[in-house]
Amino acid sequence: MVIRVRGNGQRYFVHLRTRGTILPWQYYQAGFETTEDWRELRIPFTNFAASGALLRDTPRPEAVTSLAAVAYGRDHEADLSFEWLGLY
Repeated sequence: MVIRVRGNGQRYFVHLRTRGTILPWQYYQAGFETTEDWRELRIPFTNFAASGALLRDTPRPEAVTSLAAVAYGRDHEADLSFEWLGLY
């Protein structure tokens, strides 16, 4: 996955859901850092960690059904913008 993103210097996450993430709490997660300037970031599918043992180790790109930007793990004042995203 490739994204063009900017933010407030905090760490955020992309959560992917696939045809295999049946339960509401199942997802694949990859983190990324932001800066105030637009940046293009490449996040290989191998960087996405499964949320539980019942999922494949690595999501399959053709199985992705949705994605979300997530502020997670601490008290946030989220400020995050995406200009575009794509697959490579």
